[in-house]
Amino acid sequence: MARFRRFRAIPWILLMELGWTLNRHYQQLPRRDRSELARLLAKSKGLPQNLTAKEREDLKRIVMAFDYRAVGRDLIPVGRKAVTRRRK
Repeated sequence: MARFRRFRAIPWILLMELGWTLNRHYQQLPRRDRSELARLLAKSKGLPQNLTAKEREDLKRIVMAFDYRAVGRDLIPVGRKAVTRRRK
């Protein structure tokens, strides 16, 4: 149980902000890509070997279309809140 102690220290509001930010950026993907991503993730069950080579290429294409720089920029304030809270 000691290894989970670190997770209890994360305030739930920060996790919610993280989820909202990621969802907002996910919604910016085209509808076709979102549905294809959901289908591929459900089919793979988290294991890439459950997908064909073409499906893995499609998954890679969709993931690479995600705007990571914007996500990171939006998450900076969330990270600052976490660090500030820990220092107090």
